[in-house]
Amino acid sequence: MKYRVVSKTSCEIGYSVNNKWFNESQTTGDWSKSYRVKKGSPFHLAAFKTGPFFDVTILVYFDGDLYATSKTDDTADLIEIKGTVPE
Repeated sequence: MKYRVVSKTSCEIGYSVNNKWFNESQTTGDWSKSYRVKKGSPFHLAAFKTGPFFDVTILVYFDGDLYATSKTDDTADLIEIKGTVPE
């Protein structure tokens, strides 16, 4: 699986992998992490926009294919994608 965050403003990133939670500060740009995960295990990716203006987009990939995406809008500062790794 691969987590990706694309941001033109500063944001905080939180994500879980194999039942462990991680936090990272991200200023701007393109951030990504790839992991081996068990099918059926839970996953969670979240980003909190800490800077003004611009959008933050989060994306989750499985086996190289885009699985889900979410993008901030004018009213949202926190976005997240969570679920279970597909079988």
